[in-house]
Amino acid sequence: MDLIRRKIIWINILVFIITIIEVSWFSPDGLSAVDLSSSVLDYVLWIGMFALVLINILLLIFNFFQARLLIKTSTMTLLMISYWLLINYSEFQERVAAWSTFSSREIFYYTVCYSVWPAGLSACLLFAGLYSIERFLKAPGSY
Repeated sequence: MDLIRRKIIWINILVFIITIIEVSWFSPDGLSAVDLSSSVLDYVLWIGMFALVLINILLLIFNFFQARLLIKTSTMTLLMISYWLLINYSEFQERVAAWSTFSSREIFYYTVCYSVWPAGLSACLLFAGLYSIERFLKAPGSY
């Protein structure tokens, strides 16, 4: 049981740090139309905490259904990419599009274009980290 707790703690730390880095990296400069603050650091910790909730729900599901290592890491990475794109869409809408005349299609287009590097590199790091954690902190006799 100690090994499982250690694995969950390392996965949570990895997801939290990479989420904070990705959101901070993507965040456009400028004032937020919601609260007129210019800093992402005010709420980036909350974004990271919600990412932990999502990952832990997925880990709980994986606890009931034994999945292969590649399926686990791929599913967790895809969930986080979706979450990051949603956060980036919201960030772009609040910091850039709210001060201009962007259509929903344009907001989506710019969000995807500007998210390629931050989300792509973060996803690669997350996948490699999750794979390493799952691979090297496994119980004896498990695959």
